[in-house]
Amino acid sequence: MSASSCRFNSCPTHQTSSTQSPVTNNLSHITYSMPNLSKLIGWQYITTDPGMSFVYQWYIVIFLAIVLLTSVFLLIVRLLKKNYLSELSIRTNKLLVNWLLYPSIIGLLLVFFRNQTLPTLSWRLWLEALAIIWLSGSIYILYFLIFIFPAENKKIKLLSTKQKYIP
Repeated sequence: MSASSCRFNSCPTHQTSSTQSPVTNNLSHITYSMPNLSKLIGWQYITTDPGMSFVYQWYIVIFLAIVLLTSVFLLIVRLLKKNYLSELSIRTNKLLVNWLLYPSIIGLLLVFFRNQTLPTLSWRLWLEALAIIWLSGSIYILYFLIFIFPAENKKIKLLSTKQKYIP
């Protein structure tokens, strides 16, 4: 199809020159920008003091607020139902509350510092360090829930079964 027979002849994306095919001409205005992930570990990038953009800031704030509310809910459940929960459930609840509550508070403070562009406290370095700490804590929680919790639960059930048949 030539440019003169195209019904969209007035559109610049459909006009072709004699050296370009219509396909390459139509795609020439589209650009792809791959994120540069190596920037995340560059000292200059992680120690700058600019404020966070409005869009990303609110996603992080909403996520951290949900995590904070979840940890407060778990804390309230533990305090209200302390007499009804087993020792292992209380231990698990404490582990979850500690790994959710304190990092979410610190994260909200760091986002606030970043929004206020406070020197040194608004560095991306602190948010990245918090993310690494939170990731390691999440791995430990998963390890606890997958390996330690079932073993402890099995021990407790075995002891309760033994206690039932002891005169």
